[in-house]
Amino acid sequence: MPVFGGFKNRSQQWEPEKPSFTSLQEEIAWDLTYKGKIFAIKTYRQRAGVGLREAKQAVDNIERELKGAATLNSQYMDTDKLQSLVQAGQKIQAIKYYREMTGVGLKEAKDAVDWLERSLQYR
Repeated sequence: MPVFGGFKNRSQQWEPEKPSFTSLQEEIAWDLTYKGKIFAIKTYRQRAGVGLREAKQAVDNIERELKGAATLNSQYMDTDKLQSLVQAGQKIQAIKYYREMTGVGLKEAKDAVDWLERSLQYR
């Protein structure tokens, strides 16, 4: 009997099928969301043909952009309300509220709410 037989490894966890992307930035954002930063850096290096340092800086910039939308108007946003909407499973209402408070587009708001949802799951 294997010692670690009851544990799932990372490759057995569910993740959505990776779609085809129109830009490298979209692909890196997807990798950051579903695979993690190291995988995103590897993808960037392969697709852009750059070194580790350049890839890490580029991925850091993309990650900042994704997270930056979450803090754009945070001084006016009731973050407790946003968190409670996400925790209650009212994701569409959370996205609408986020868009109203920050003025960002649908994709940016969805990415920010998705990021918040994932971060709340690991608390």
